[in-house]
Amino acid sequence: MPLLQRDDLDIAIDYETAGSSADPAIVLLRGMGSQRLRWPPEFIAGLAAAGLFVIAPDYRDIGGSTSLAQLQVPPFGEFLASLGRGEPFSAPYRLEDLAGDILALLDHLGVDKAIVFGFSMGGYVGQILAADHPQRLAGLVSFGSSHLLPAPDKVAPEVMAVMMRGARSDSEADLLEYDLAVCRVQAGDAFPIDEPRYRWVLREERRRGVPLGSDTRQFMAILASGERTAHCARIGVPTLVLHGSADRLVPLADALRMAELVPGAETLVVEGCGHDLTPSLLPRVLPAVIDFCRRAL
Repeated sequence: MPLLQRDDLDIAIDYETAGSSADPAIVLLRGMGSQRLRWPPEFIAGLAAAGLFVIAPDYRDIGGSTSLAQLQVPPFGEFLASLGRGEPFSAPYRLEDLAGDILALLDHLGVDKAIVFGFSMGGYVGQILAADHPQRLAGLVSFGSSHLLPAPDKVAPEVMAVMMRGARSDSEADLLEYDLAVCRVQAGDAFPIDEPRYRWVLREERRRGVPLGSDTRQFMAILASGERTAHCARIGVPTLVLHGSADRLVPLADALRMAELVPGAETLVVEGCGHDLTPSLLPRVLPAVIDFCRRAL
């Protein structure tokens, strides 16, 4: 792992690569609270087979990267309640810091310019990179994301009910079943998750590292960085806004508005797609992403 010195902290960023480093690079950025293990192996293999150098990192404070559990914050539910009361907060880091980690990783790998495929929060980070560091990006694919801050009132009630229910206990079995239930309802029924693989992924994520408070710190980072209307208007790199018609966390209308803000952005709406990239989606998504990358490079 490269060791990155950022904000007076030694930050080690864990990552995997696929394909040849001589090929054009694509960086895959996950959503809040998830690790690089959630990318379908077929997605990574398909991109590499298409002649792309795939880079899939874990963010700081999650997975194989450096834990920042020493930066203590309230439990996630308590933090949400404090937001509802209008209480101020201080974020230990911001999305701009996560973007800086990605730039440092590109430097470490000797990559001058890359396409970013950002899912959910990864799309937020990708927007910041595209707007503030256009010389380092060859293109941006924003999937399941938008320019706006997350809003609980925009999340479908059936999804919110599962997310707020919590696990029945702190046992490994109950935590796993809760995580699976969240993944199921977010992905939806048309393109369901691969449950056997997700069971392995979720167990492995806990083994690799879910630092105490990392979900709160990441959400604080999102809120502290603010919405990105101005960022999107500044994006000058080729951009594809990819979104599911059945995304019940990030409304399709918000993604389409983002596409209007980004000059020249392309839009691809996948009918029935929820808020996840599942293997059953790949026949529709992978060829479109490869085609976009070839035209952007």
